Amino acid sequence: MTCADSGRHSDMKVKIKKVSWPRTREERPLRSFNSQAVRESYNRAWNSDSESGDELSWDEDANYTYTVKKRYGEWKQKQRQFVCCLVCSIVLIAILASVVIWQYQNRYRVNAQLCDSQTCVKTSAYILQKMDTSVDPCSDFYSYTCGNWVKTTVIPETEPKYGTFQVIQDQITNDLKKLFQSDSVMYKGHNSTAIQKMKTYYNTCMDTDKIDKLDIQPVIEVINSFGSWTLSNTSKPWDENNWNFMDAFVKIAKTGLNDPLLGIGVSNDDRNNSVNIINIGQSGLTLGSCEQYYTNSSKYQALKDAYIDYGTRWTVYLGAEETEAKAKIEAIYNFEQQLALIFRTKEELQDPEKIYNKMSIKELQDNYLGPTSMIHIHDYINGIFGRVIPEDTQILVYTPRYLKDLTALLARTPKSVLADYMVWTTVSSLSGYLPQRFIDLALILSKVESGVTKLEPRWKRCMGKAVGTAGYAAGALYVQDYFAETSKAQVEDILEQVRAAFISNLPSVTWMDDVTRAKAAEKAEHVTKKIAYPDWILDPTKLDTHYENLTITPGEFVKSLFAVLQYSVQKNLDKLGKPPDPEEWAMMPTEVNAYYSPTYNNIAFPAGILQKPFFDPDFPIPFNFGTVGMIIGHELTHGFDNSGRKFDLNGNLHNWWTNSSIDGFKRRAGCMVKQYSSYEVEHLGIHIRGETTLGENIADNGGIKTAYHAYRKWRNSHPDDELQYPGLDLDDDQLFYVGFSQLWCSFYTPAYAKTSIVTDEHTYAKYRVIGALSNSDSFARAFHCPRNSPMNPEKKCEVW
Repeated sequence: MTCADSGRHSDMKVKIKKVSWPRTREERPLRSFNSQAVRESYNRAWNSDSESGDELSWDEDANYTYTVKKRYGEWKQKQRQFVCCLVCSIVLIAILASVVIWQYQNRYRVNAQLCDSQTCVKTSAYILQKMDTSVDPCSDFYSYTCGNWVKTTVIPETEPKYGTFQVIQDQITNDLKKLFQSDSVMYKGHNSTAIQKMKTYYNTCMDTDKIDKLDIQPVIEVINSFGSWTLSNTSKPWDENNWNFMDAFVKIAKTGLNDPLLGIGVSNDDRNNSVNIINIGQSGLTLGSCEQYYTNSSKYQALKDAYIDYGTRWTVYLGAEETEAKAKIEAIYNFEQQLALIFRTKEELQDPEKIYNKMSIKELQDNYLGPTSMIHIHDYINGIFGRVIPEDTQILVYTPRYLKDLTALLARTPKSVLADYMVWTTVSSLSGYLPQRFIDLALILSKVESGVTKLEPRWKRCMGKAVGTAGYAAGALYVQDYFAETSKAQVEDILEQVRAAFISNLPSVTWMDDVTRAKAAEKAEHVTKKIAYPDWILDPTKLDTHYENLTITPGEFVKSLFAVLQYSVQKNLDKLGKPPDPEEWAMMPTEVNAYYSPTYNNIAFPAGILQKPFFDPDFPIPFNFGTVGMIIGHELTHGFDNSGRKFDLNGNLHNWWTNSSIDGFKRRAGCMVKQYSSYEVEHLGIHIRGETTLGENIADNGGIKTAYHAYRKWRNSHPDDELQYPGLDLDDDQLFYVGFSQLWCSFYTPAYAKTSIVTDEHTYAKYRVIGALSNSDSFARAFHCPRNSPMNPEKKCEVW
């Protein structure tokens, strides 16, 4: 299905059945054993007269029928007494049952010791300052745990979304700033060339005098090297007769700055991860999603106007005439809109089986592009690699239908538009490397797309570029100065407890048969782990070797950028013909994130995420299980979500499921799609996309359940280790869920909230909390939520 087919239905509304439920604490049924009404009923039942005056006897027939004989004249009175006693007995039984349940749920609180140390006081304050305890946790747990954070946090004008992850990333960036301000390039007693190159790149970015002096000259040189365009008179004239589509196409792609029309790279073969293979598929768009180009998109006209305004002003700075530039930028937009119509949907691209299309280079040309196509794929691949790749070489084509549709689109598009499109989408990426007037223009588009009205300070943007260039070098410095090594072993211990909990839960997954269940357990056991950073970055020699082919030219920012890009491109292309490296990381140590790799069946947790509030040795252990334990469980569950489940224990795309288990999985997953699609972001009137976010939602639900089971097992083996934190009227089970929820305390600009629902595979932060916890019986018990309260609905969805 093309993105256009999906977009035709993008304005459909999901109808939600309204349900009445008690919303406030006062409206909910009383739960407390100390309730006055309950206590009086209990006392009456206990002190009531139990003598009934009834004669009980057995009939002497063979059936031993039980009979009751009544004295004449006392029937009505005795009947009333009997009914009264019966009611009182029922109430007594209910109360005794409540006492037992209450004692079970609070069996550890009796022995909890109050911790009044400075660390415990700070921990309590940290947790409490985010909470709004006036909110009923059974009505809206997100607002209960994050309400005060939302009210009091100062949101930077530079951020479209701001939350716990961004707060910690800012903290790491500030730590790195201190390291970058030092002129030293020493690392573990060695003058590190890797660190020297990283700092030189940062300083080159900060040298605005030299950037201003070069002005637009670097851009003009880039445009001319691509065969020019029709948009500005400062570049050499564009000549349609001499312009060659394939020459420009290959030259632009080789820079690494842009991959117009299609993307190419080298990665491991999904069905045989012991070999690397060339892969090709549709590329990206200027806007975040193909749907944003559709006329029924809520921001269609605003985005189109901003796109054209941005491009017009940009090219005017290069010497273009404004009216002519506006017309040509609009032609570029119209072409990109046509591209968006033939893009494959995000949901289709999430399915590894649908995008696995293996064929030879020749088969791609013959069967999809065709002999008359402007794209000669063999010449393109040879040009990218700089050598002849045999035409019978097998490659992976993720979006063959897109390439077929692209051929027709190119054939009906004027060459001048193609030249302008390819050059514009490339040079516009240089805004951050040019004088300030170009950088300021970026706000035209970002205001509409993400709601950002102010740029980050230059040092912070330069820091991001430098870390993006030499992330392992930055990680080495950060780990040396700021990372607590003891965290690695502690997190690894939690990881193994979470893994064990996932495996021990499998027998309770009733929709899965024994054959598939055994293989699922085997896959979970084989998941490998990467924690904090790759060990080799601690070796200065290995660190320098990693960046030995990277060249930075001081004072020439654009030239250095192209050198950085060429280094990255070549590093990827060199993988062809070599075995994949399962030890390679997909994230840098300073990133506040985590991931699961289906093709290697491993999970990774960079040093950036292994710190407060995601993990802190001083935090309550239940809280840590709710934070880092849930993150571990989330990534582990990705190996068994709608995409990850299709890879086996060795990381190969291979069906190891029986048909009955597949059917069971699809039914459970379908429930979750409907559940999340029913959530409407209140102030936007837009529904979450349950199909797009399914993989992340399965991981959230599985992650919190698995982490809870791991925590409960730990608690059962440590019954005397419970602490009561000052001011926190929460037991350990409740602390666990508060820890999870506070991960997602977030702010979105209204503009970015709309964009993220279309572009992000993760559910809107609030509903990551509400969606997962409303499916949890353990959560409902922990907070005593009545059945059919918002956080404890009758209908629940569960996959794992």
